[in-house]
Amino acid sequence: MYFINEWNEEQVYVIVPFEKLKADLISALKAELQGIQQEPQLPEEPQRKFYTPAEVREMFQISRSTLHNWKHQGILVPCKIGGKVLYEKNAVHKVYKKKTG
Repeated sequence: MYFINEWNEEQVYVIVPFEKLKADLISALKAELQGIQQEPQLPEEPQRKFYTPAEVREMFQISRSTLHNWKHQGILVPCKIGGKVLYEKNAVHKVYKKKTG
């Protein structure tokens, strides 16, 4: 590697053989990639256990009134969690299997 002490508007020119530059770049990239791969991974979000009414309606392609009727008929009864109406995943899947055969 050769350094030339020529200043041109605060710039320094460096002459480096191409193979040396290539090897240094590859080494730096490998080190960076290895650092990225070793970073701890966040745990995956646990599977959801509830569906919103909108998701249930979309899944079954039904209206609000049908979902309301299912509630009163005991087909699919929601629960309230933190003031939100939600449907248990297992219950939804059971009804889905019955409805789709």
